[in-house]
Amino acid sequence: MMRHYLFLLGFLFCLNSFAVNYRTDSLLRVLAMQPDDSNKVKTLNFLCQTFSDQRDYKKTITYAFQAISLARTVNYKRGLGEGYWNLGYGQSYDTYFNDKIVDYSEGLKNYFIAEKIFAELGNKKFLAKICYSIADNYEYESNFNKAIEYFIKSSGYAEESKMDSIFFESKLRVAGIFISINDPEKALPYFKSTLDLAISNRDTLHIVSSLKGMARLQYINKEYDNALQTNYNALKLSRNLKDSLKRGEIHRAIGSIFYERGKYEEALHHFLSAYAIYSKSKDRRIISDALSCIADVYFQKKKYSEALSYYKRSFDMSTAIGLPESIATAEQSMSATYEQTGDYKLALEYYKRAVIINDSILDFKKTKEITRNEMQYQFDKKEAVKKAAQDIRDAVSSENLKHQKFIRNIFIAGFLLMLIFAFFILQGYQQKKKANKIISKQKREVELQKEITEEKNNEIIASITYAKLIQLAILPASSDIESIFPDSFVLFKPKAIVSGDFYWMQEKNDFIYYAVADCTGHGVPGGFMSMLGSSLLNEIVLERNATEPAEILNMLRDKIINALKQKGAIGENQDGMDIVLFRMDKLHQTLTYSAANNPLWIIQEDKLMEYAYDKQPVGISIGERKSFNQKSIALRKGDCIYAFSDGFADQFGGSEGKKFKSKLFRNLLQSIHQLSMKEQKAIINKTFEDWKGIFEQIDDVCIIGIRI
Repeated sequence: MMRHYLFLLGFLFCLNSFAVNYRTDSLLRVLAMQPDDSNKVKTLNFLCQTFSDQRDYKKTITYAFQAISLARTVNYKRGLGEGYWNLGYGQSYDTYFNDKIVDYSEGLKNYFIAEKIFAELGNKKFLAKICYSIADNYEYESNFNKAIEYFIKSSGYAEESKMDSIFFESKLRVAGIFISINDPEKALPYFKSTLDLAISNRDTLHIVSSLKGMARLQYINKEYDNALQTNYNALKLSRNLKDSLKRGEIHRAIGSIFYERGKYEEALHHFLSAYAIYSKSKDRRIISDALSCIADVYFQKKKYSEALSYYKRSFDMSTAIGLPESIATAEQSMSATYEQTGDYKLALEYYKRAVIINDSILDFKKTKEITRNEMQYQFDKKEAVKKAAQDIRDAVSSENLKHQKFIRNIFIAGFLLMLIFAFFILQGYQQKKKANKIISKQKREVELQKEITEEKNNEIIASITYAKLIQLAILPASSDIESIFPDSFVLFKPKAIVSGDFYWMQEKNDFIYYAVADCTGHGVPGGFMSMLGSSLLNEIVLERNATEPAEILNMLRDKIINALKQKGAIGENQDGMDIVLFRMDKLHQTLTYSAANNPLWIIQEDKLMEYAYDKQPVGISIGERKSFNQKSIALRKGDCIYAFSDGFADQFGGSEGKKFKSKLFRNLLQSIHQLSMKEQKAIINKTFEDWKGIFEQIDDVCIIGIRI
């Protein structure tokens, strides 16, 4: 039975394709035989619409030019108007579907010519179509005021001409724009009125569209249960529609609700359903969007390989069709995914690329906005001149009609009064224009300052995020640590985007050098100190060949003091770091450590031992500067070594908002030390988050655990 069904479906598809091609071929044969008259213009315009239905917009443009040329020759005004409308339609959709950076200026120019022609003819049906097309272009250009103006014009013409489809679509598009500009309260009346009218007309298509719009409002207002129910009602009705893309849009909307609520399996099901429907269309923009949604779900489920696969497909499609914003989104998402997998180099590479594209998008938008404002200014200027001239003509005409009833001497006096009146009109207009110009200038200056502030904030955040990726790239990779210490963990939780805590590791000869450091401050200042400390440790161990931990800390202190030009003067900055550094001898199973204001904890035979540290920082300090001490410890198999900063113990939280403190931290480690290091990390992290609760994290946290 299924085989027969599939055969019938395939046959109908082929039959439809044959019918479309047959109609096109028939029109071309008719065109070749027709003389150059108004009927040939009609055939050319009909061919334009046929090619538009097939999304062959280049042929639409070609035949539209022919229709315009012939309509002028034979003086066929309606055909000329249709030709300009078809030309604008072809140009607008060619730039959209052929995936350039969309520029609707040419399409709009030809739409306006068509609008003028049909206004002169008084043809409201075509005016409804043309105004809808103009509004459509304005919306895609984000010129929302003009889009609303023309959608309302379109709905008015459509209502007078009983064109229900355009009437509904215009109303729904106005509602959609109000949502886009964050004014959902104005959208609701439009959705309600279209829904009521569609129900009374038993118009399933526009019932579905109205329900979809109302569900979108409910989603914005976080009424997720209502939004789901409304979308499901729309989905049920949409099964009776030929327009499968509507079902795809509803599946995507339902997927977004489930995603927002953390129900990722349900979200994935609906995003995949949307993708299956979108894949049958030629609109690669919505296909790329569906791939990105699927990837987002896999990212949340921590299935990073699947997420990367879908992000890359979305990225490849967006790149192929030239969508800068989608490309930047995909690159940012891939950067975040690579960061989660520990591949910080690729994370940094994709982040850089995303920043470059976002900058180019911002520059393009600014240029486009400046051009649009200039064009609007010139247009308003011309309109004002026309209006002033028309006002004068109207006034002259009115006065002439009145004064024809009077004798010649009264006419002369009246004419003088008219001139005075015209003078005051022009003067008032000039004053109003001047005031409007000042207000517009002030408004533009305020908006410009707002844009500059937002741009600066975005640049600062982007720079700090970039610094984070650089910091992560400098830190030892998880795979390198695990290759040396298979049973180990690193818990690294910065308070801000970048961290003042850092960990460091190098392997040289038969020794492994390891350190955990807590630099002065956190955030950007701490981040600078952490990168300075890591760089200096590499220089001391790898280039200066220092081998003893105490010697390394002494040299590190001297280099930090010199780098920061510290003299020990009153009021001078006291930047430096607390650190525990140890050297592990792999052959003799001994650990030699040196510590500055940071203890070293080792659990041997279920007993936690705390090893002493020097009570001085690595950096300038008050009092005598002493050489750092070091101590060697014999290790046994199964020993657990812990090095850490003070961020965990100092965190406020719990029911009373107190510090966690070292004692509780010791008890925690003793209670879990027999578990694997991976399990210990999970428990320590959960304990920290549970303790912190609603309180803000007060400091960076870095904890290293190693089992021998």
